[in-house]
Amino acid sequence: MSTRRYSRRYRYKFKTYTFKLTYKQKDLIERCSRLKNTTPNKLIKSAIKDLLDRYSGMLEADSHVAENQLSLFRKEDYGEQLSIFDAMEKKKE
Repeated sequence: MSTRRYSRRYRYKFKTYTFKLTYKQKDLIERCSRLKNTTPNKLIKSAIKDLLDRYSGMLEADSHVAENQLSLFRKEDYGEQLSIFDAMEKKKE
């Protein structure tokens, strides 16, 4: 039999955050997770994801570019994009 070659999967890099909760907050998270039939970890992750999705537009618009930053891909800098077919059409006319 031939040996199978498996492609390597991309390894995700995770970061950890630690924070403290009061007993009441912990109890609320556990009760909400039981109500939604999920784990507390998934409940927290989904709440964070919803919050980040809500504010993602504001964060992108708020990003600041320094004056001395090189602008390679602004439309005003490189003008109109040309293709081979445009050149061929101009020759026919």
